[in-house]
Amino acid sequence: MKSLSTIASLLAIALVAISGYVHGAWTGRWQSAEVLAHAAEAIKHVPKTIGDWDCVRENQLTQEELDLASVAGYVSRHYRNRRTNEAVQFVLMCGPAGPIAVHPPTACYTGLGYQQVGETAPYHGVPQDGTAAVDDAFQTARFESPRRGDTIQPHIYWAWSTDGRWQTPESPRLAFVGSPVLFKAYVAFETDAGVKLNSQSPAAAFLDVALPVLRERVFGVAPSAETAAQNNPTTHSIQSTP
Repeated sequence: MKSLSTIASLLAIALVAISGYVHGAWTGRWQSAEVLAHAAEAIKHVPKTIGDWDCVRENQLTQEELDLASVAGYVSRHYRNRRTNEAVQFVLMCGPAGPIAVHPPTACYTGLGYQQVGETAPYHGVPQDGTAAVDDAFQTARFESPRRGDTIQPHIYWAWSTDGRWQTPESPRLAFVGSPVLFKAYVAFETDAGVKLNSQSPAAAFLDVALPVLRERVFGVAPSAETAAQNNPTTHSIQSTP
């Protein structure tokens, strides 16, 4: 779990200096403090139990890391599936669009000496709430440790959002410039070298359950009837048959 525990520190990104108005817009220097505070408060609503996944540990970023990345609010947690015993590291943060949009894991990990294994691949979420029309697009990558003899490889899924629909545009800074607040999500897990990355990974299983919950709890998007029933056993038991 060592590489999972370090992901929060890797998210402390350095800002790129650009002069004039463009710098202010891209870094979010002039974004409303009230909007950022509201987003930071919303992140606190991420539940510690999501479906079969339970939070088993919380991680803390240092104040220096928060300041460097202009993070207004975040959660960084280890979740474990009580049925499969699979574990993931989940990080959700928000802040001004400029700083939050930069430095995906492909930059952070390679900067620390990790080598990317294979190509970056897309992952399209399959939310368990019947909202098939919501096309959540994440990017995924696997990395190889720089430590000799270390066969454990971290896998990272990541995306950005302003409204509960997750995207990975080619140029996030350009795509989200002017947005009052931006959210970034990471899900990480570990495997031994050679294990094929596929849609049945722990990260994919976690996202498929978590995305509808994030839309409701963080972004205020009303859940479908199916999600409400899944999250409320009493409601499910008395729901009438069509």
